Amino acid sequence: MTKIKQYTEGLHILVKAEECDIIALQSMEEFVEMLELLISKLQLTKTGIIPHKFPNNAFTIIIGLTESHLSIHTWPEYGIANYDIYLSNQEQINDNKVYELDKAIIHFLKSKKVTKTEKRR
Repeated sequence: MTKIKQYTEGLHILVKAEECDIIALQSMEEFVEMLELLISKLQLTKTGIIPHKFPNNAFTIIIGLTESHLSIHTWPEYGIANYDIYLSNQEQINDNKVYELDKAIIHFLKSKKVTKTEKRR
């Protein structure tokens, strides 16, 4: 953990995961459980969670963190999920934590094709 003394832009990644496992795209409870364990392991602070499951078992989740947020929306009928992760670097550099969360989500979804955009802000 690297402490910083001045503002350093955080890392925000936007991801389109395609050719995902259909069961994973419908497994909201398991997805939340996986993320909550990882959030704890990474020593991030969850401020709240808003999950919503659709009739076709697609889901949307927004997780608020003191460091910022993570959100996801799944489309099982198309094998796609879109998600974003943003962690500020207010008190420490969190870039590696963004990458760990991203890697875990891709692994969970079993995505075979991933498109990412990274922004500093």
